Amino acid sequence: MVVAAVLMFVRLGDVKAPIWDEAYYVTTTARYHEGRAQFASHPPLGLLLIAAGKRLAGSDDPADLATMAAPKSIAAEAMPPGYDYFALRALPASFGVLCAGLFFILMLELTGSTSAAMMLSPLWLLDTALIAHFRAAHLDPFQLAFVLAAIICAVRALRGKHIHSVMLFGLFAMLASLVRANAVLLVVFAPFLLWPALRERHWRLFAGRAASGLAGAFLAISLVTGAQIATERALPDPATPAGRQDAAFLSTAHRAAIETGKWSPVAIAALWNDQRAAIAADLEGITDVDANGSHPWHWLIGKGAIIYRWDSGADGYSVLGTVANYAAWLVSLAGVVMAIWSLGRRRDPLRMMLLAAWLASMGALLWLDLGRVLYLYHYFNPLLLGHALAAVQWRDSGFPEWPANLAFTAVFGCFVYAAPFAFHQPVGTWRCAITFGSCEGAASSDNTKVRSTS
Repeated sequence: MVVAAVLMFVRLGDVKAPIWDEAYYVTTTARYHEGRAQFASHPPLGLLLIAAGKRLAGSDDPADLATMAAPKSIAAEAMPPGYDYFALRALPASFGVLCAGLFFILMLELTGSTSAAMMLSPLWLLDTALIAHFRAAHLDPFQLAFVLAAIICAVRALRGKHIHSVMLFGLFAMLASLVRANAVLLVVFAPFLLWPALRERHWRLFAGRAASGLAGAFLAISLVTGAQIATERALPDPATPAGRQDAAFLSTAHRAAIETGKWSPVAIAALWNDQRAAIAADLEGITDVDANGSHPWHWLIGKGAIIYRWDSGADGYSVLGTVANYAAWLVSLAGVVMAIWSLGRRRDPLRMMLLAAWLASMGALLWLDLGRVLYLYHYFNPLLLGHALAAVQWRDSGFPEWPANLAFTAVFGCFVYAAPFAFHQPVGTWRCAITFGSCEGAASSDNTKVRSTS
């Protein structure tokens, strides 16, 4: 975690412009600080956390808030002079540090060996795609921290009869889903956690586990609902484009609750239904073509790098983007392949649970790929599950040293190669050519996600 803190926080605020989705999250943060009701492309938890982190670092000038809150997406040229990007990115980066610690704990749970967990940690710690994404105010560090915690709890619950582990699994899985809805696929863990009690016809244990998991999920929903209600002190501003867009999804019951401050169960249900409708409408507007987009089969071998920003100077091009650590991503793929190959010989519940989650995640991504553009970071959850499967396979093989040493050397070498892209450092034309085709290709990118409707 100390190493992760260095990787996350050194020169964190140096890029004085919104990076990728920060163009959206700067504006949601401003509206949260104004206390206005709003809707976004994702459930509210990640957006609330970004706004909370920025508030902890200090409030913005009211005039600046109004400027940033007016649009749904803001360009660098429209940002207030002197905006504190470090404060915006500090909490996501902190969750990136937390992810490093949780990944080590997960590897320790899966292998039972501290030295093995240390050898496996660079798969996550030195992944340049994760570093680049976590060093901006994005949703993924929050979601991945909750996903890691959920998997740790599921592994512990699978091995024993501790009901609290199932409850914590439900809590963290739902928190992850309230950051990005794709984490709802963690529900495939549930049959594996309930099957032992069902097989033994231990009905009290079965009921207790099911009730505990649901209680954890309900607690997560309650906490996020309370936080969302606390932020909604005013209606959307009809004088701004963002306000008019948000107002179109505001139901009568939801509006009345904001105006009166009285939140009934009907109003709370309306809040979530309005959020669902806004997300569905936003997804319909996403194009299926984007220069930065890629397909799920690209990600298996680390392809699909995204260019976030480029600058040219005396030292050449400085390119910021998500470039996978190719060796680490191949280890993840190897874990999946070996898990499938070994099913005929060893069908232990842990391996089957992790593999079922990977297959469900990739199946959903392949289905989504038919109708919308996808990006490299959509693979982060399956990537993590592949690493977990690789750890289980290595443990069952008796921890042979040569593949671990070979993998570590390759992971470190790929980190050295791709690190300049994660930290927005000058790179030679040869590195651009290998990664993006050419530096001219990087320079021609408009660095934005594309929607078919504005």
